[in-house]
Amino acid sequence: AELISRVLRSAIHPALTLLVFAGFIGMLTRVDRAWFRLLPWGLLAGLAGAAFWYSREEGIWVLPSILLLMSIALYLAWLNRNAGRIAMGIVLVLPAIVFWGGKSALRAMNQYHYGTWIGVDVLEGAYPEAYGAILRVENPDPLKGVPATRATRELIYAESPSFTLLRETMEGRMQEKWAFAGWHRHPHERAETEIRGGWFPWALREAAALAGYYDSPAKAEALWQDIADEINEAVDDGRLVGGGPRHGFLPVWDNSYLMPTAKNWFRAVDLVVRADDFKAQGIPSRGPEADIQLMAVTYHARPVLKVEPTTPETRLRMMIHQIYHWIGWPITLLALGATFVLARRLRRIPSARIALAVLLTFWGGITALSLVVALVEATSFIAIIGAYLGPAAPLLIISWVLAPYWTWIQPLSVPET
Repeated sequence: AELISRVLRSAIHPALTLLVFAGFIGMLTRVDRAWFRLLPWGLLAGLAGAAFWYSREEGIWVLPSILLLMSIALYLAWLNRNAGRIAMGIVLVLPAIVFWGGKSALRAMNQYHYGTWIGVDVLEGAYPEAYGAILRVENPDPLKGVPATRATRELIYAESPSFTLLRETMEGRMQEKWAFAGWHRHPHERAETEIRGGWFPWALREAAALAGYYDSPAKAEALWQDIADEINEAVDDGRLVGGGPRHGFLPVWDNSYLMPTAKNWFRAVDLVVRADDFKAQGIPSRGPEADIQLMAVTYHARPVLKVEPTTPETRLRMMIHQIYHWIGWPITLLALGATFVLARRLRRIPSARIALAVLLTFWGGITALSLVVALVEATSFIAIIGAYLGPAAPLLIISWVLAPYWTWIQPLSVPET
């Protein structure tokens, strides 16, 4: 429901995931053919990769799968000796060139329109540097799920004149606006007194915007760079107690996160396997009716103003979901078993290598995305929902089909000659 009933960037994430994997798999399955047959797939891998990278912040989860596909492709091309050298060059270079070209095109458009050579400010530029510097400061009054408590911010204000420029807004309007969020699943005596990790980056950026630092990208960049430099210098000089240099939004690890992350990982996988984040009917929209109608026109959609009576179409959707819910784990275990059998045949049947590489790519993608979401849930905010786990669903369904099929059609042994 999160993917198809709301206008979210997550709605295109499953499609982009499939396009990225399709590009690399297309090259892998063609390394023994004429080199020009690899070109369209290399272009697809690079273009889809650039779009995927900028669609969400946690795109790093696809990297292990991509490295696996590239490694197998390079190995098969190397076995081809002289004819495979061009293929090896295409696999190594073409997706990377197109990927960086796509990133540069976006940066160039932002440079033209906004005057800054940045794609997305949570991935590039000074804002991730400033946020990483804040996380670097040791928390004197730690609270799980809170990256920088009020006590931590007070220490930073004393050493960073640029961060002090945000103090009035951060400790006033932002504290009142954001401190309540995300605590309903985390009861604590200090609940709703601190800003949790899922909302702190937004509060920090909004404080800068309200203070006038987002009048231009250059002004915002200068502020964040000054904050990063001042905090890092204070930690390096010993004026602030902190750890090593940091960049970005990854929370500071605490061993207490280990068990919650492990439990959350299974919850995330279970949600994907049984399609549990499903609603057969739309959730009624909230807000003034005039605004709802305006959004409906903008999105070319029929607004949901109240829960409609159950229709035959709704009952059919509920039936399909119930089937997924029942067969999810049995068919997943069957597909995993088939993958294991295929892996055992690998020593005797070279043709099984590509099939196994593709299946491990899908299983690895499901595992990696679920782990990232589990970590976010344990450290920052509610993340085990379909909107974040959507890309894993098509990978799982593909594995349901391909693992048993490929295992069935592979011979049990290499025929004797």
